[in-house]
Amino acid sequence: MLVAITACCAVLTAGPAVEIYLSAETSGVPGATVVFGVLGTLFGSFLVLVVLRRVRPGSVLLTPGGVRHRGWSFDSYLPWESVAGVKAAYSDHRMVLLIGFANAQWTRRYTTPIWRIDKLPPVPMIELDCRKFAMDDVLLLHFIRFYADNPARRGELGAVAAQDRFALRDFT
Repeated sequence: MLVAITACCAVLTAGPAVEIYLSAETSGVPGATVVFGVLGTLFGSFLVLVVLRRVRPGSVLLTPGGVRHRGWSFDSYLPWESVAGVKAAYSDHRMVLLIGFANAQWTRRYTTPIWRIDKLPPVPMIELDCRKFAMDDVLLLHFIRFYADNPARRGELGAVAAQDRFALRDFT
């Protein structure tokens, strides 16, 4: 939906820029062409970033080594040994927070210089917006907390054992 809206905005701004330029009776570039052209280029840049997969829907990957969170416009990784705790939070919506130690080996980067649709937290932390998951947020909290609290069980992440644990809701 976001791509469709942005594509429409690009067409609705770049089209008039071309039309005004072609129908201008004087030499030079009309001011409206410049304004619409800049807006069309801006909206078009979003589409280029989507095609290059620099802007895309996010994901969360739990691995034996840590948690990788890919947002719309950022990539963040927090190793399990840097996780101080997992807790539920609420700020206009439900969230699961993986809070890192102050000296955590937290790696993060924005994937695009503009069009930062979502923001990285200012401290070592992974914020999981529960609205973006097709599952119960309490179940997500218990699943992540289980692996944060049980280092010996992290080896099963990415294997059938983790799927079975999730299906059986065995977080003890």
